[in-house]
Amino acid sequence: MNVQTLKAEVRSLSGKGPARQLRMQGLIPAVFYGPGKSPQNLAVSPEALSKILSGAYGRNQLVELDIAGTKELALVRDLEVEPVSRKVLHADFYAVSTEREVKTRVPFTAKGRALGVQKGGKLRVVYRDLPVAGTP
Repeated sequence: MNVQTLKAEVRSLSGKGPARQLRMQGLIPAVFYGPGKSPQNLAVSPEALSKILSGAYGRNQLVELDIAGTKELALVRDLEVEPVSRKVLHADFYAVSTEREVKTRVPFTAKGRALGVQKGGKLRVVYRDLPVAGTP
């Protein structure tokens, strides 16, 4: 399994002011949480996170967070993106265990044109994403 590593720093302050100061330093605020884990406020590099998310698996990529020397497996659960510039403003990481099943939704897109559509029919898209479950 292809796992990307992302360096994360623990941050003690939270709120709008510290988040703005963090962004001025070139980092973005993030949160790491999951079953059996207490939520941790983190700071990560937006460039490194964007590089990981631009891979073949996108947001369904397993990320190994390096938090002060400890390695934690996680999935990107949520991203907050600035609507005009498309910069990542905040990220949520969900803890993943290799023994526990993970449920997620994978985007589904159809490519090409069906023969029925070429002959004048209409394409009815029923699913835009598909539920997937499995162990990492």
